[in-house]
Amino acid sequence: MFKRSALLLAAGQGKRVGGDIPKQYMLLDKHAIIWHSLVSLGSCNEINEICIVIAENDIDLFESAIIDIPENIKSKLLSPVIGGAERQDSVRNGLEYLDQLDPPPNQVFIHDAARPFVSKEIILKLCSALDSNIGAVPAIRVSDSIKKVKISKNKNDSRVFSIIKSSIDRSDLWLIQTPQAFYFDEIIKAHRTVKINNFTDDAGIIETLGKDVIIIDGDPKNFKITNPKDLNLAKNSLSNINLKNKDLEMPEINQAALQHRVGMGFDVHRFGSGDGLIVCGIHIPFEKGVEAHSDGDVAIHALVDAILGALGSGDIGTHFPPGEDKWHDISSSNFLTHAINIMHEKNGKLINADITIICERPKISIYREQMIKNISSITGYSKLCFSIKGTTTEKLGFTGRGEGIAAHAIVSIEIPDLDCF
Repeated sequence: MFKRSALLLAAGQGKRVGGDIPKQYMLLDKHAIIWHSLVSLGSCNEINEICIVIAENDIDLFESAIIDIPENIKSKLLSPVIGGAERQDSVRNGLEYLDQLDPPPNQVFIHDAARPFVSKEIILKLCSALDSNIGAVPAIRVSDSIKKVKISKNKNDSRVFSIIKSSIDRSDLWLIQTPQAFYFDEIIKAHRTVKINNFTDDAGIIETLGKDVIIIDGDPKNFKITNPKDLNLAKNSLSNINLKNKDLEMPEINQAALQHRVGMGFDVHRFGSGDGLIVCGIHIPFEKGVEAHSDGDVAIHALVDAILGALGSGDIGTHFPPGEDKWHDISSSNFLTHAINIMHEKNGKLINADITIICERPKISIYREQMIKNISSITGYSKLCFSIKGTTTEKLGFTGRGEGIAAHAIVSIEIPDLDCF
């Protein structure tokens, strides 16, 4: 499975902002800054898991900050990692922790907890950039004039002031932001190789090794909270976001205005030549494959049809016609992400999904936990929302004769009843 991890850096003290606690735990509206950063990252389906690096003395602050974080975000959180003396030490600690996972990530997105407004658009741009590069960072082109100055003192009263020494060409100057995205093997090797400990970002470490990191367009709203003015700007920005959302959102929904809907999906694939099956996004070694236009994942196909059915939004063939070449051999996780997005556009919420996979062979039960974890990762919902079972037909029918594999899926969703408004 291709996996993207986010590494959220929250071990700094942020003394320039002032206050009695590190800035990442200061409140923006009702929640800590780190809460907003986690929600921004975790809301992106492209991010499968999040590792947070915190200071050893901040464990209680961290646990309090995330106590009411949405369940679909909480399900992506790994155990927190203790940071080091410098930023570079904290990043290395986080990377070493991720390297111990089974499997470790393919890509990692390293982000400052003090940037609470990273957008999904930036994440998507970084994902696209990594299709053909080992690293990519968001950045904003410098638009103001840049001057180099020298500090001078007034001879009469010792006042200190700055004098312009020279102008700097701004044509190739950019303001770098986070998250900074890299192939995991490249960035952990760079951190292990470079011993100098004065880097302020991770792209600099890759640059030191003579490798290229490309720039994608950043976002002015993705600023870092460094001083009291930044904190006030963040509060104003959040107020504007809340006001905009209030203008766009539907009337407040009570329980009487919610519908509970049920959808059912079914899919079947004939066995063919190959060396394994894809079920719930997990590769299962087998002496056969399946005959299919996409990757032939019967479980995800059934689940997608169940979700679309509950929403009254057609079926998988409506959205992904099997005759179109662009869907050939594509991962079915794309279909599931599409169905979840349609549900969210309708302000719907998945309550639970129950999937039954039917075949004589291979055995499904030994892969159940991996399947649940992967479906949870793709959808952004807790693993507790999913049940996956394997069964046989006691050698009856086409599955009993070993000719193919089938899957049933039933989902329950909660969605606003528009007729109640």
